[in-house]
Amino acid sequence: MRTRKLVSWALVAAAGAVAVAADHSVAVTTASDPYVVVQASSGAFNGSYSVPLSSITIINEPDMDIFFWQAPSAVPILDGSTVVATLVSMTVLSGRNTLPDGEVRYFIDIDYGVVAGNGGPGALPTTFNLFSPTLMFDTVLNATALTSATFGGSDQTSNGITLTPSGPGGFAYTSLYNGGTTYQSLFNGTLADPNGNSSVGTGGPANPVWNPIGPASSIQALFSFTVSAGDAAGGTSTFAVAPAPGAGVLLALGGILAGRRRR
Repeated sequence: MRTRKLVSWALVAAAGAVAVAADHSVAVTTASDPYVVVQASSGAFNGSYSVPLSSITIINEPDMDIFFWQAPSAVPILDGSTVVATLVSMTVLSGRNTLPDGEVRYFIDIDYGVVAGNGGPGALPTTFNLFSPTLMFDTVLNATALTSATFGGSDQTSNGITLTPSGPGGFAYTSLYNGGTTYQSLFNGTLADPNGNSSVGTGGPANPVWNPIGPASSIQALFSFTVSAGDAAGGTSTFAVAPAPGAGVLLALGGILAGRRRR
């Protein structure tokens, strides 16, 4: 799988245009610190990379709050001097924005690519946990939510690839709200191809829809999976919360997701 480095300021504006909104008088939106955490473990080695809130781009205006971070280059994930894995690319965009009709949207978008550790003889698989920020906001009563994601990988060692979900409940992707309640989990099947120089991938749900979740005051997303030694994995996700009915922006949101995945 070819990993991608995307977000431009045009994407920031476009995503915000369908993703978030707030009442001008009470808009309060914050993101957790650290903003992003990426963990990697292989055998006896464990490494972690975190992004402090002070190092990201933040835009605060009456009608929007935008929190944006993009890895400037590939980042080794270390245990001491040992490279456990590499964060090849990652973009995380989250926040709120006011739609023309005044409705409120809160969202988290993720795009990432990683490479597991040493792919030499006897090397072990690498397990990754990628945590989005927790986006916190004034409680939305009668909230609805929508999520969509992709997940895949490519063989880098000419001996096939295996991707195994390792998150809560055996899923590779989980969207959470209100401090840990699961909204939707995706990708609970192993992706594998024994042939060299191959790629595997999946996406879903095929037709994402807004679903009622009751009151909501925070959202977060998590990718967790194990990659065969030396191979690459990557994915994208969008998780959004809106006041009911909220379905009016589904087509616009789907258009942004489709556009991103064609790149």
